[in-house]
Parts: sequence; structure tokens; C-alpha cells
Amino acid sequence: RDLDIWAEIASPEWLLAGAAGFFEALLSHHGMPLVNGNNTSGLPEDARTLYLCGSTFQGSRDQVAEAFYSSPSVCFMPEDIFWKRRGYENEIQAWIHKVVSTIEHYNKAILAVREPVIPEPGKSNWIKHNFAVIVKEVFKHTRIEELVIEGGSTASAVLNNMGFTRLVPMHQFQQGVIRMSVENIAGLNLTLKPGSYIWPETVWKF
Repeated sequence: RDLDIWAEIASPEWLLAGAAGFFEALLSHHGMPLVNGNNTSGLPEDARTLYLCGSTFQGSRDQVAEAFYSSPSVCFMPEDIFWKRRGYENEIQAWIHKVVSTIEHYNKAILAVREPVIPEPGKSNWIKHNFAVIVKEVFKHTRIEELVIEGGSTASAVLNNMGFTRLVPMHQFQQGVIRMSVENIAGLNLTLKPGSYIWPETVWKF
């Protein structure tokens, strides 16, 4: 309600600042309400879904850890790849095989990192690079219907590597968690979530 009040009293002389909720209130106040609205039914239960979880946000890492103990779908990055040890290239092929096999057996797979957070740009770039490589290879070997990515920089790396340049918004599961279709790729949808958000139950099917 506070956001609606500020949207009502804001004048053209003001310099406005705020997050997505305030922007939504401003649009609604100016006659541009939310289109489609929230999707409360969630991702299709039987969809072949690939999740990418590379955020350092502890809440998200906790959700991945819980999923690991309750589901066979978690495919952690092998230690040799994370630490870039000698011969890690062989582990990449094994990781690809594991992800493809998991998708084909359980319809869902989660790419994630189990190693401790290392606050170095080089390490985060290495993780994003490998996620992008793995996703492209997985798409070559099996069919994916829902691609779910956590974090804007991870999404950018993956989408650029896949050559996905045009996305069409369909609806949001909650504020900031948007589901889109990928133009010219029949049967593929993409859901993006900011890295610092908890996965909503409508998307996190574990």
C-alpha cells in the first residue's frame, strides 16, 4: 500500500528511485496494469527441466543442499573442474553424461556448485563458463522443455553461448521470477530468477 501511495503523489519534478515493486505501482497508477499476472500453478510437473544454480546466496545454496538429500536430480560440478585440476577435461564429459542421464530418468536435473564460496571474479567466471558449456552440450544430447536459471550473469553467459537473443515474456511466478518462451525454439521455455531470491515453490519442484 505504501508503494501505491508514493506512486499516486509522485510528480514529474521528482527523481524517483525504487525496486521492481515501486515500478509496478507506477505503471499501474498510469493505466498500465500487470499483464497476465502471476502464475500460481507453477512449472508443469512432467516437463523435462534443467535448473542452473550458481548463486553464492546462502538461501539458494541451502535449497540445493536440501534437494540433494531428497532427490536424485542434483548434479554438482565435479571438484576437479571447480579447482581446475589436471585432467579436468575428462570430468566435463562425465558431468555431461550424468546430467543427460538424470534428465532422461527423472525429468529434472540441477546443475549446482557444492564447493565453498570463493569471492574472486576469476572463480565466478570459471563457474559461469562451465555452466554455459555444459548446457549447450546437454541440449545436443537430450530434449529440454524448461530451462531455469538463477542469476543474471549466469543467464547472460548461457544465453549468449546458446545463441538465444529473443525472449517473449509469458508470466511471472513471483516478482522478479519471470517465465518466457524462446523465440524460434519450439517447445522451450526459460525462467529467470535473481541470484539473491529464494526459489518459489511454484518453480522449485523438490
